[in-house]
Amino acid sequence: MPGSLLGISAETRVDRDRFFVRSLHRFADPRDLIGIGLVGRPKPESVDLRPGSLSMGWSGASIEAVFSGCDSLRLRAEGGVGELVVAPPDARVEWSGDSDVVVTHPSVSPVLKISAVGGGLNLCERVITFGAEGSGEEVCLEELGGKPDAGGSFELHREARSREFGEWLSRYERLYPHADAAALTEAAYLFWSCQAGPRGSLRRRAVLMSKNWMTGIWSWDNCFNAIALADIDPELAWDQFCFFFDWQAEDGRLPDLITASGVDWGMTKPPVYGWTLSKLRALHPFFRDARRLREVYEPMVRQVRFWLETRDSDEDGLAEYAHGCDSGWDNGTAFIDGLPCASPDLAAWLILQLEELARLAPVIGHPEDAAVWTDKARRIAEAMSVRCWDGRRWQAVQSHSHRPSSEGNCLLPWLAGMVGHRMSETQRAAVVRLLGEEGRFLTSFGPATESIRSPLYEADGYWRGPIWGPSTVMAVEACRACGAPGLADEIARRFVRMGNQIGFAENYDALTGRGLRDPGYTWAAAAWLLLQRTAASARTTQEPSSVP
Repeated sequence: MPGSLLGISAETRVDRDRFFVRSLHRFADPRDLIGIGLVGRPKPESVDLRPGSLSMGWSGASIEAVFSGCDSLRLRAEGGVGELVVAPPDARVEWSGDSDVVVTHPSVSPVLKISAVGGGLNLCERVITFGAEGSGEEVCLEELGGKPDAGGSFELHREARSREFGEWLSRYERLYPHADAAALTEAAYLFWSCQAGPRGSLRRRAVLMSKNWMTGIWSWDNCFNAIALADIDPELAWDQFCFFFDWQAEDGRLPDLITASGVDWGMTKPPVYGWTLSKLRALHPFFRDARRLREVYEPMVRQVRFWLETRDSDEDGLAEYAHGCDSGWDNGTAFIDGLPCASPDLAAWLILQLEELARLAPVIGHPEDAAVWTDKARRIAEAMSVRCWDGRRWQAVQSHSHRPSSEGNCLLPWLAGMVGHRMSETQRAAVVRLLGEEGRFLTSFGPATESIRSPLYEADGYWRGPIWGPSTVMAVEACRACGAPGLADEIARRFVRMGNQIGFAENYDALTGRGLRDPGYTWAAAAWLLLQRTAASARTTQEPSSVP
């Protein structure tokens, strides 16, 4: 349910026979808190999952769950005795007063309170039961400190959740009339259900990557989601875009990960915000308002300065990644021979951000800045061409020595093609040739992140082979910027077709299209929505204005 940091899902990695109430405050276990079932009943014979509600059925019996508020759930047992099993062995389960049970855990916040809605509860060690055969009794689970249960009947809440999602889905149906209906519904559901907060460290409404396992937000994931939401809910999209600026450090660095319970500064992510804002401004007038642009101008300037002033250890004009995770391609082989290294994709992101700042400067009353940003972009493009182009290929290079940092089997350096307008014809042609070569990176489903011919390719190797939504978007952008719109459209169509068939997993096996890792990922749905437009109309959104 939107806003909630509770969830219900099947734990597909351990226990396939039970659904769990989950805590989504942290990006860490334990997240599965309470197993839901009926006493003496094995795996349910039927499961009916709907937006905001769940029903598990057996012959003559069922247990249902529905969100009765942002921080509360109702459970109702019919034809059997409801059973709630507290999963973490180190959780504390005890009575609170005469009728309520509270569940606490040293690393899970907040406390869960379980109350009977008519009838009563029974507690035996870690198992809470309620109702009697055929009773239809209910219990309410609430996060203490959150919004209390809204009252009203079980049916009232189920109908309300169904109506709310129906209204949300209708926005997608209007914008994507030719999309695959089942895939569009899944994408809409992910963006509806994965909303959380504001609460704790989530200072705005947030769209989590998932409410399965990846229960946080990383500081470039949010930008792809912002673009996907731009004409669905502009205010929510703006919250995603600004989300990490609320936590920006004095030196301009953005944190790596934010969850409701904390902020992780261990890494950071590439400066994708200029590219993102150019897309937002092209999509909806909401993002062209000068007041909003002034709000983000300085944070974007500070982020650029962070990379240029603190991440250029050899002072050669090219910013460097200090860790693979800083690139977003955590274990990508572009960095296999050592870090820090300068990768052309990082230079491309900085160029795009500087170009966007140059476009914004006169709009917000700083016309004198435009020439400064344009000159910096030019210098980075020149340095990138000198250091990262060997006459045949784009490559990441190690700091100081400028030796290639890999054998060239990683897709990442080639995505610098996003700034094809800053490249020579030879360099652009090389990008198009590589991205369009069947059986190297390009497969029937899209571009693999590691060449499928590489000895380091792994079918489920995270950034060493699988197809990801954002890298596919980057490849499409690179093709178009390098003068190959037909190839861009074809890559988009392949990814859209895979999403139609498979759904929206964290990533995909490049050779089979099988979904990998987290099975319900907003990032993948965002890429599918962005590429849906390209695949359907054989065009992409134009930039707000030409490069200064």
